[in-house]
Amino acid sequence: MTRRLSIHPRRLLSAPRLRVSSEGERRSELAIDGLVCGVCASRAARALRGVPGVRKAAVDLASGCATIEHGETAPDPSRLAAALDGVVIARPWRLRIERWAARLRTLGRGARARAGS
Repeated sequence: MTRRLSIHPRRLLSAPRLRVSSEGERRSELAIDGLVCGVCASRAARALRGVPGVRKAAVDLASGCATIEHGETAPDPSRLAAALDGVVIARPWRLRIERWAARLRTLGRGARARAGS
């Protein structure tokens, strides 16, 4: 059986960002922007399971959502986000793209300033 690797390069620009989309009594749904491939999703699930209070974690690459099961109290979203920092394989490329985009914005502002004078 052949396995197909799904890659989502457009998600590189926002990898990884997390927001809690819904919270239940013992289950929370998380939206994770920036998952690029199945390896990223697997590493994200493993990282989320490592957060104290998280009992189970499953990440769906196609939807960019994670479901976590936890105890009485949901884990702090900042701890979940910190766990995800660095798990996306393409993160170094995203950082390069962000620096490149910042330089372009700076150059664009300089060109507009010169054109206005």
